[in-house]
Amino acid sequence: MLETFRKHHYILMCFIAVAVIIAFTFLSNPNDSGGGPGGSSQRVGTLYGRDFTVGEVQNITQEQRIAGQLAMMAMDREGKDPVSQFGQAMGQLVDTARPRDSRDMDIDYPTNVLVMREECRRLGIDVERADLEKFIKEIGAFKTNGTFDAKKLEEFITAGPNGDRAATETKLFTALRDVLLFQRLSRLVGGTYAPSKAEIDADYAQTNQRTTAAAVLISKKDHENQTVTDEEVQKFYDAEKAKKEAPKADDKTPAPVVDPMVLSEEKRTVKYVFTEAPAAPVAPTPPATVPPLEDVSKLPEDQKKAKEEEHKKKMDEYKTANEGYQKLQAEHTTKTAEHEKARKTWLESVANLSNTLVAEERGAKSFEDLAKELSFEVKTATFTLATLPEDLKKIKLRGGDASGAIFAAQKGGTEELLEDQAQSSFGFFTVAEIETAAVLPLDQVKQKISDKLKAEKVAASLKAAAESARSNLLEAIKGGKSFKEAAEAAKFTAIEPPAFGKGRTIPPDVANGSLISAQTESLNAGEMSQPVEAPDGLLLVHVIKKELMNHPQMAQQKEALVQARSYRDAAANMSLPTDPSQYENYFAGMTYFNQNYGGMVNPVLKAWFSARRSAAQTVAQ
Repeated sequence: MLETFRKHHYILMCFIAVAVIIAFTFLSNPNDSGGGPGGSSQRVGTLYGRDFTVGEVQNITQEQRIAGQLAMMAMDREGKDPVSQFGQAMGQLVDTARPRDSRDMDIDYPTNVLVMREECRRLGIDVERADLEKFIKEIGAFKTNGTFDAKKLEEFITAGPNGDRAATETKLFTALRDVLLFQRLSRLVGGTYAPSKAEIDADYAQTNQRTTAAAVLISKKDHENQTVTDEEVQKFYDAEKAKKEAPKADDKTPAPVVDPMVLSEEKRTVKYVFTEAPAAPVAPTPPATVPPLEDVSKLPEDQKKAKEEEHKKKMDEYKTANEGYQKLQAEHTTKTAEHEKARKTWLESVANLSNTLVAEERGAKSFEDLAKELSFEVKTATFTLATLPEDLKKIKLRGGDASGAIFAAQKGGTEELLEDQAQSSFGFFTVAEIETAAVLPLDQVKQKISDKLKAEKVAASLKAAAESARSNLLEAIKGGKSFKEAAEAAKFTAIEPPAFGKGRTIPPDVANGSLISAQTESLNAGEMSQPVEAPDGLLLVHVIKKELMNHPQMAQQKEALVQARSYRDAAANMSLPTDPSQYENYFAGMTYFNQNYGGMVNPVLKAWFSARRSAAQTVAQ
């Protein structure tokens, strides 16, 4: 019975969904469950020795939505608005419970907020009402031309999308209280973080280092003249055929894997019902509106009259077209109502079939007989995984099309349901026969085998040549030759891109430039990479030198890096401006960020917060 409900629960639930929605909408009060503050006492996890509930998570999620609305209203493009900074921080501090599906609950943000509130309480950090009243006038959401606008605040509280006035005001002040709490916690915990001189020197080197490298390509074309004999093809074929025909040793030992190229495709004979929802009526297109008559008061009388007559003609045409549209729209409304009735009838018929197939009183009735009694047609088709019938292709499951479910089913099993994500089609099927994959005759797969063996020989020859070339190049360089001289002696053409580094990439016209650059990141000066696969062969990359450029504003850059390093997560994807005169503007937002948050997401704060959250014994479920 449980298996029956698992297979057919979706259709059964379709018919009670409307009733449930109506009941929750008109009869329920989200605060009357006797559970958490948000109306649900269902346990989500454990913090500080107590359960936290779905209700608490929902409350914080509503406040998160408030914070998002405030951030959008602030139109903050410089990262200065404290509300948007707070929202980013709460999502970044600890991010370990990211939902795997859009339907799952995201509990990282609410958990971070709950931990932050409790840690503030333990540290004696609090926010007074007067602080909130002052702070609400400072955030960008309620400002016009840089000045607090009481009308914006009033409109936000009374607009309605977040509940009535009292509910919206409570959520707003709770969200802003969290922002202030986190500002104060951040200054206390992370405000004293200062990076070491070694860290700053390393950051400066990463920004200003220039790499000189060269490479050679061992071309695949030079190794493509490989031959494969008939004996080698036969040997490969016989080995794969033996794997297929070998008896299975026991249930614990997996069967040997046969190369698919020598096998035919598995075929299945399936009996199935496919049914589509009635097509929805297409709404009529309204006529294009006529723009207002332009100002003709200054035109000559004849031109004025012509313009007015032309405009009147267009208005008359629009009036006629609109009357026709209104008539079509009325017809569309009627058709839509009829379509909803037809769709409901269709869903009921699908549900009836689903219930009949799993009913105990079904007895020995066949799939075909039951479907026929309910006016459904059972089709029979034989196909491979790649040749699914066209009607079944219309059913889009969450994991792909219907072929995966059909080819995973057992022969002769209970009819299974195929449910389209959009509920626009359904299917029921049972597997009647399975024609397993068999070894094809040699003449049908000989060319494929030959191509495979040749590709393997080319790859082996290319790899051996690259390893030999690498050994010879290193030996020549060790003997005093430059990389270019060593490459020429080995009959290679050296690829020599100009020096590159952060902010100065290898020009796009240099062959395999991105590969060369990527390989040098893990190499020191004088080292050579292992053979690296490139589109046209194998590449050997040699780092000639890595040097730190003496920038005239080095001291100023390092001072700027001190600021960036203290909250490097926020600045991880930023680059220093090349013009030092722009440093002041560039770091203005970061300075504000640091002053108000003490380095909101700096390593010290993140490590401390992560430890406190772990100590709170969070158990997410």
